Amino acid sequence: MGDFVSNYLSRWELDPDDAHDLAIKAQPLLGLYAIEKSRGSESVTVRFTLRGPRGFARTLAQAQQKSAIKRNSEYFRFTVPYGRMEGSIIFSLEELVKAEADPEYGADLLDTNMESGIAGFAQEIVYQLDGQLGGSFGTATFHSASSGARPVFSLNFSSTPEVLGRVQVGDHIEVSTADGTGASDATLALAGVVIDRDTDNGYLQVAPTSAPATAGNPGGWDDTGATTYYCYMLGEMQQGVPDSIIVPWSAYNPDTRSTGTLYGVNRSADAFLSGARLLSGEATGTYARRAKKLVAKCVNRLGDTRSAIGKTQKLVLNPEDWDTFEDQQSARVGREVEKTAIDGYETIQIRTALGVMDVIAEPARKKGTARLVSPKVIRLASMTGKLVNLVSFGMGNGMLVAKPSSNDFEARPYWMGQHVVGPTHAHGILPLTG
Repeated sequence: MGDFVSNYLSRWELDPDDAHDLAIKAQPLLGLYAIEKSRGSESVTVRFTLRGPRGFARTLAQAQQKSAIKRNSEYFRFTVPYGRMEGSIIFSLEELVKAEADPEYGADLLDTNMESGIAGFAQEIVYQLDGQLGGSFGTATFHSASSGARPVFSLNFSSTPEVLGRVQVGDHIEVSTADGTGASDATLALAGVVIDRDTDNGYLQVAPTSAPATAGNPGGWDDTGATTYYCYMLGEMQQGVPDSIIVPWSAYNPDTRSTGTLYGVNRSADAFLSGARLLSGEATGTYARRAKKLVAKCVNRLGDTRSAIGKTQKLVLNPEDWDTFEDQQSARVGREVEKTAIDGYETIQIRTALGVMDVIAEPARKKGTARLVSPKVIRLASMTGKLVNLVSFGMGNGMLVAKPSSNDFEARPYWMGQHVVGPTHAHGILPLTG
């Protein structure tokens, strides 16, 4: 029998179903999707209608007059190119040597790193899925001087500290004055390495990649605080191509109505082609009241296509907004004095005009807005039929390979597929502020 490293680590096998399950189990939003194997073409297509045939009238001549202009349904079709994301999970030489000496340690090392790595990869997909058009995760100013709790050379997110939940020490951050939706948008030449993060005070302290242990200006950043930067994880600015990784919800169902063309669908024809929403004047009352109002609005105004929504919808909120939602619900309950009192809810459901709606806490959801999702008509189309895959081409069954120019090994997860939504009017967005 050969040694542990060559027999176990370098040829370690993970069943694709296991990788797929690991990726999904910790991500509430992914549990809503059907993940289907695509046909391997250059793009994925979803067809839908806003309404059925309209050739009906008191007389046949009048009915034919209508149907001559609108023969049958109004057909729409999104044709979306496939997106792609790749990853690298590193196993250092030191870890491998220890694993060779202690197989039990090696097995635990591999399982722990693979499980957390795959789950983290899936989480990044979710952040893309419910992220902003252009790929930024927030805006900040950069300061060379310390101020209060904020140290030297830090990005200041003090008004939106919650966006830093996805950032970790060691991540590489890029900045730009552009939001990433323009084809010519670009980040500054040099990225910074995160060396300190504070999600309470809302800052990231950064260092140059050339000296990653010492706080400093990565190179060319305005460190006076006078410039508001859009901030990106390294390599995630989309530069006007929202499908390069995965088409986000914000493309299909933006905060405000879109009248442009999206993947072959001219959305100027009908407001519902960019999803349903509550206008600012309609967004009043508790979060539950707002959600019910949006569902009632959709049911009343969708006409004969309301069946596209199905009987079960989901309301997706940022966990901090979910906490406010839960508190609002608890405040409506009368309680008697008891020796031991239990306060709060573990799960929340709302009864709406269309049926029961589950309320889901999802960290990737932008704070201050909630998204109404109809799982019946959403899917992730994957070339492999799986959300997360591990590169093994040309390597036998092994999924750990030697890293070029290094004695380290790595596992390489990847995603190739697309997020397709249709019909768009089966989904909505509602503001929680105001």
